[in-house]
Amino acid sequence: MLAQRLFWGRLHCGTKSKELDLGSPAAGLGTQTAFDFYPPQNFGGKARCFCRRLIPKILEFRSQKPFNRISFDSYSWDTAIEAVPKFSRNIRVLMMAIKKDNPIGMFDSGLGGVSCLGQGVHMLPYERFVYFGDSGVEPYALLPKAEVKQHCFKACDVLVEKGAKAIVVACNTATSVAIADLRKRYDIPVLGTEPAIKPAVSFGLTGKIVVMATGMTLQSKMMDTLIDRFGAGCDFVKLPCRKIITLVESGIIDGSEIERSIQTCFRELDPGAISSVVIGCTHFGFLEKSLKKVLGDHIRFADPNEGIIRHLKKILEQENLLNDSEINTSPVEIYNSGGDGYVENAKKMLDKHVLNLKEAHNPDKPEPKMTKY
Repeated sequence: MLAQRLFWGRLHCGTKSKELDLGSPAAGLGTQTAFDFYPPQNFGGKARCFCRRLIPKILEFRSQKPFNRISFDSYSWDTAIEAVPKFSRNIRVLMMAIKKDNPIGMFDSGLGGVSCLGQGVHMLPYERFVYFGDSGVEPYALLPKAEVKQHCFKACDVLVEKGAKAIVVACNTATSVAIADLRKRYDIPVLGTEPAIKPAVSFGLTGKIVVMATGMTLQSKMMDTLIDRFGAGCDFVKLPCRKIITLVESGIIDGSEIERSIQTCFRELDPGAISSVVIGCTHFGFLEKSLKKVLGDHIRFADPNEGIIRHLKKILEQENLLNDSEINTSPVEIYNSGGDGYVENAKKMLDKHVLNLKEAHNPDKPEPKMTKY
């Protein structure tokens, strides 16, 4: 009987209730089971109950009225889990209430996405952010696509459990491999990152357009589609710069070592023949000053981060999730699978990058205010 009736959940919405049969391993649900239960609008709007894959965990939920209580009855959870075959232990139950003051989630394969995070902190000063860097694994660009997807799922699970109201995939490689699957899996807005091919073409300049990105991004269908759609007839040069990514991962985003690596990366190109550089990897989002110093002030830069944050703001406004409070005591949380050293490097990089952005937008009044953590 236990195998036939794993557990029941009773969802209480004000004076009404809905009893949910959350699944039975004996019914052959396996690993493909997924269903959504959306309370009617008068039950609490953004509050949602959804079942995504069975795992041995229930997140207990408490929220504002009228969406106010959940209880799971019947058998103890530990006993029930023992009765579930291994192949179907990946069902998950989450109870969420998405509110305006919930954080925006961001993740990257490492520290590169901090450049996008900095743009978010700069442009959306009243929002909270939670960032996850996956520096504890091999760089995504060196992994098989199936493995990259699994790492993306794990990263987004972390952000969802931290209460993210939207997720920004601040990694071009992850976007090219997993964005469609992430949007199917999560019931919140998921934004991707792509090389700024269209802005670079819109400059209308004569000369080579250099796309700096990882090998996987440069070889992706996404890249070919962007160039075919927006850059027909333009002279593109695809340039992987692995060494620079390694330096950024160690917390180095400016100085002589970065400049030498840029010189090495561009050694076969004539700077005078280059009109613009496309930032096709968030690790390169810190490097505008260094690139200009090495290549010349005539170079234009197409960085997608500002456009990503503008698009994010538009979506939050449409979903009525933009934080309208001017009180924000802890805007940024940073986590990293590689440990505390990466977290500390990320904080230093973020502070420096936000200050650079403020100086670029208002050079007469730089604000050396540190980000709160």
